[in-house]
Amino acid sequence: MLKRHPLITIVIAQLFGTSLWFSVNGVGTALQQSAGLSGADLGLLTMAVQAGFISGTLVIATSGLADRLLASQLFAMAAVCGAIINAAFIFSLESLTGAILLRFMTGLCLAGIYPLGMKLVVSWTPHQAGAALGWLVGMLTLGTASPHLLRGVTLHMPWQTPLLLSSLLALVAAAMIYRLGLAPTCRQQPQVAAPGRGWRPFVAGTFARQHWAISATAGSFMPSGRSPLFWSPVSWLAWTRRSPALPG
Repeated sequence: MLKRHPLITIVIAQLFGTSLWFSVNGVGTALQQSAGLSGADLGLLTMAVQAGFISGTLVIATSGLADRLLASQLFAMAAVCGAIINAAFIFSLESLTGAILLRFMTGLCLAGIYPLGMKLVVSWTPHQAGAALGWLVGMLTLGTASPHLLRGVTLHMPWQTPLLLSSLLALVAAAMIYRLGLAPTCRQQPQVAAPGRGWRPFVAGTFARQHWAISATAGSFMPSGRSPLFWSPVSWLAWTRRSPALPG
C-alpha cells in the first residue's frame, strides 16, 4: 500500500514529523501561565531548535552519516528520537537550561527528517522531482504550524496533551518511512564515504560555481531574493552529498 503511493506516504510523514518543530510554541501561552516562562524564555527555546537543526545538518553533511545509513532508516531513527525527546520536555521545566538542551536535541533530530525526506522523495519520484519537492516544502509549512492546530483542538485539556500528540505523529511518520524503505532503483547497501567529504566542494572552490550554475537554470533559486534559502545547511546537504537514497 505505502509503496504504491510513495509521494503521498513521504509528504504525510513529513507533515507528521515536522510537527515537532514548534510543538512548544503551540503551548507557549499555557507555559507562561503554568510554568512562569517569560517571552524571552520562549524565544530561547525556539532558537535552540533552529540551532540544533543547523548543527544537525552540518554534522550529517560533513560526517558522511547519510552514506553510512539508509535514508529511510536514518529518517525513522531521527523521528523516533525526536518524539521521545519532545515528550521528555514535559519533565524539564524545573530547569530552563535542561529545557533548552532538549529543544536543541529536537532540532538535531529534525535534521534527519526534513533533508532526508527531500532525498527520499526525489528517489521515489525522479521524473517529477520538482513538483514532489514543492509538495514536501508545503507539508513542511503545514507541519510546523500543526502544533497550533493541535492546541486548538485540545484547548480544554492539559498543555501536555498537544505535545504528546506531536510525539505520536512523529512515531507514525517513523513507521511509515521505515515500512516504505528505499526506492527500487536505489542501492540496498549504504555507500561508505570518508568523514569530511562534505567540505570538499568548499576546499576545491566548486561550491560557488555550482551555485551559480544552478541559479542560471533554476529560476526559483536565482541569487536575488532566494540566495539565503540556497545557502542554508539544508541546501548544502541536498547539493553536496550523494546519499544512498539517490539513484546512481
